[in-house]
Amino acid sequence: MQRGPGGDGGYGGPGRGGDSIDIATLDEDRLTVEGVTFTQGPPGKGGIRWDDQGEMMLGEDGVAVETLRFPR
Repeated sequence: MQRGPGGDGGYGGPGRGGDSIDIATLDEDRLTVEGVTFTQGPPGKGGIRWDDQGEMMLGEDGVAVETLRFPR
């Protein structure tokens, strides 16, 4: 299974880059990844902005994870 990259962050904040998540779940107890092969896309880069002094500021890059459990 191959996934695309996370999206880049926005310019205003600067925004955080998008995450690259292979499998998202609510119930980790039922998750089985045996025999599954991952080809993960890269996370998105953080956005860029310049302050009033002309200094560049970078948003945080996204993260890459194979599995992520969302809280209920």
